[in-house]
Amino acid sequence: MSKTRKLLSVLVALMMVVSMFALTANAASYEDEETVAEYTQDWALGEPVDNGDGTWSVDVLLTTNYATGPIQFVLTNTDTSVAAIDEVILGDAIPADYNATVSVSKSKGKVMIIADTAGTGTIAAEEIDGVIATVVYTYAGEGSAEIAIDDNAKSKTNPAGTLIAARMSDGDVVTGDPITGQTVTVGESVIIGASAVAPTLGVIDGTIGVIDTARTSEYCDESGFAMDEGIFTGYIYGVEPEAGETVDAIFEVVGDGELEIIATEAGSEAGTGTIVNVLDLDGNVVETYVLVIFGDVNGDGVIDTTDSGDIELHDAWGYEASSNGMRFELAYQVFAADIAFDENVDTTDSGDVELHDAWAYEAGSDGMRMYQADIIAMIG
Repeated sequence: MSKTRKLLSVLVALMMVVSMFALTANAASYEDEETVAEYTQDWALGEPVDNGDGTWSVDVLLTTNYATGPIQFVLTNTDTSVAAIDEVILGDAIPADYNATVSVSKSKGKVMIIADTAGTGTIAAEEIDGVIATVVYTYAGEGSAEIAIDDNAKSKTNPAGTLIAARMSDGDVVTGDPITGQTVTVGESVIIGASAVAPTLGVIDGTIGVIDTARTSEYCDESGFAMDEGIFTGYIYGVEPEAGETVDAIFEVVGDGELEIIATEAGSEAGTGTIVNVLDLDGNVVETYVLVIFGDVNGDGVIDTTDSGDIELHDAWGYEASSNGMRFELAYQVFAADIAFDENVDTTDSGDVELHDAWAYEAGSDGMRMYQADIIAMIG
């Protein structure tokens, strides 16, 4: 065999060895990526602590079953006006030889924990188990804020994710590359400040508002009064729309929630039939009330001859387009129409409505016979 052919044979053999080495290396790398799912990060928040100096502290805990490098997390906050990040303190679970530094964006709630590699050749990564950071919040003194770990893990398919405890490719904090894609769990949210209180409807002090939970049904029976079917928590009354009053001037939410006011078909948010819902912090309806304006039966928030005419037609059974042949199929309409409170809706009531519309009485607190306060006083 010539020297040239021998040389070519050696070169081919070397190329095959190099190719096999490259394939082996690539396979190993691919296998590493495939086994990433075996690793997990378990995150949790500790019980918030009132420090007694206008601040609250929340521990951030992390448990991993693998050597951990750079760590990053974001804490969400439902009300930064109640609780705002003041500082972040490194936790005991971070190994001392990391010489780690903490970087925090207070406005975004973003925290990064990075090993200080200055003057260090290698830092062997260790498994993390415990408190990695304590976040201190300044507290406004009242109200509550819900704090949670943003469940948005960084991965190959989600490189913009905010949550990571990087597993290092070579088990070394300094030289290794972060491998993402682990299984991530985050714990429950916590409350800083007063815990959420179940909301309910209340009457604002100094008003004549009434919350009447004895009446909860929607439909009338043949006598014009409530059947057993109920959809309301109760009736509310005491709003004087003709004096410009609104529902939220008389009623308020007691606890953590808000009012939802749904206008009548006539378009009034202060007329008979206006629905008033009490919502919790998640926007769920926990109580439902129907507003009654005595003398207003058509729901426009005005007491006038339109209402008196409807009452007369009701008394005469002048309508047939209801389940019982009566104009007022809804129990709260009957309740609003029975101004005399004799359990009989008739021309006595319609006459009072007409006199009210004409301002013919002077015995009321404002010169009107049918001022809501006067009628509520009659109820007793």
